[in-house]
Amino acid sequence: MQKLSIQVLSNHKGSLIDNSGYSLNWEVLGQGHNLNFDEIACWRDSTLAQLDFDLVLVFDSTDQEAEQTQLFTEISNRYPTAVRALVCKEVDVLHLNDAGLVHFSLPEDDLTIALLALLPRVRMLQQLNLEKELRIQLCQLRHLPVLPEPYLRLMRLLRAKDVDISSIVRAVKRDQVLLGKVLHAANATTLALGHTVTDAHEAVVRLGLDRMYYLVIVVGVFVNLPKTSHFQRSLALSRAMDVAYWASKLGADLDASRGSLDKCYLAGLLHNIGDLVIAQVEQDDMDLSSAFDFSYGDAAAPGAFWLALWGFDSQVVSAVAQQGSLKLVDLERHQVPSLLLLAKIFEEARRSGGLAEKLAQLQFSDPSLIDQLILIE
Repeated sequence: MQKLSIQVLSNHKGSLIDNSGYSLNWEVLGQGHNLNFDEIACWRDSTLAQLDFDLVLVFDSTDQEAEQTQLFTEISNRYPTAVRALVCKEVDVLHLNDAGLVHFSLPEDDLTIALLALLPRVRMLQQLNLEKELRIQLCQLRHLPVLPEPYLRLMRLLRAKDVDISSIVRAVKRDQVLLGKVLHAANATTLALGHTVTDAHEAVVRLGLDRMYYLVIVVGVFVNLPKTSHFQRSLALSRAMDVAYWASKLGADLDASRGSLDKCYLAGLLHNIGDLVIAQVEQDDMDLSSAFDFSYGDAAAPGAFWLALWGFDSQVVSAVAQQGSLKLVDLERHQVPSLLLLAKIFEEARRSGGLAEKLAQLQFSDPSLIDQLILIE
C-alpha cells in the first residue's frame, strides 16, 4: 500500500507522530511566531520541488481573518489536490469558513487523536480513481452542503448515550419535510409489514436510530441547497429515498447481513450526492464540464470524493464511486456495490418498466440470480 505523503508547515521542527506507515515532510517557514503571507509567497521562488501531497497540515497562530485567508489561498494554490487542515488552539473560534481553502480544523491539544481520525479519510481519497484536473476542482469548491442547526441538534440526540425518543420525535414533528420523509421511509414494505405508519413516534421506532441518523443527514443536506436548484433538489431527494428502499429490500430478500443492509440503505440514500456537488458548482460559478459529464447519474466520482472527505464508511464510498462503471453483479465479493447497482435498476424499472431487459445488460457471477430478481419485482 502506498504511503500517505504529509506536508507539515510549521514554525518549528518536531515530531508529529511515530508511525512508519506515513511519510512526513517538514518545511520550516522562518523564525517568526506567526505564519504570514510574506513567508508563504516565497515558496514560489524556492528550490523545493512541487509535490502532490495527500495532506497538508498548517500550524498557525494567526488571529486575523484577512491574514488567515491570504495564507490558505496561497497554500491551496500550491497544493491544489491536497486535503488541507489547520491546526489551531481554539477550533471553535476559527475565522476561516471557506471550504475551498481549508477542509478541516484540528485542535492543537488533542492533535494526535484528531489526526489519526482524519488519516483514514485521506487514505480513502488517495485511493479514489480520479483524474488530477477533477481532483483539483473538487478540492477548490468553496460552498459545500451544510446541515441547518436543527438537524445538527437532532443528530446529537440520535447519537446521545442516553437516547430520549420523545425528544427525537418532537424534533421530527417540528420539521414537516423531515416528518414526511420519515413516514415515507417507515412505510417501506420491508419495514412496515403491511401496516401503514402515520404516527411519528412509531415511525422513529420502526426505522431505528441508525437509519434515522442517515435520513437526517440526507434530508438536511438536500433541503439546504440553493433555491436555484429547487427542482433538482426535489427530484434527487425522491430518487435517493426510492433507491435506498430498493437497496434495503433487495438485500433483505437476498439474505444480506444486517450490517450490509444498513450500508446498502445508506449507499442508496447517498448514491446521487454528486448532484449536490453540481449544485454547489453552479453557486461557485465554476466550470467542471471538462472533468465530468453533468447528466443525471454520472456524478459518481464527485459524490464519492465528498463522502470520503466527510468520513463515511469505506464500503459506502466505494459503492457510490463504482456505480457508473460496475457491470458485474457479484454478491459474494462486492455485495454493497452490487446491491446499489440493482437498486438503481429496480427504481428505474418502476418508473419506465423493462426490468428483464435492463437486467439482461448486466453480467452476473451467479446467473441464477436473475430469476430470483424477477420474482422479487
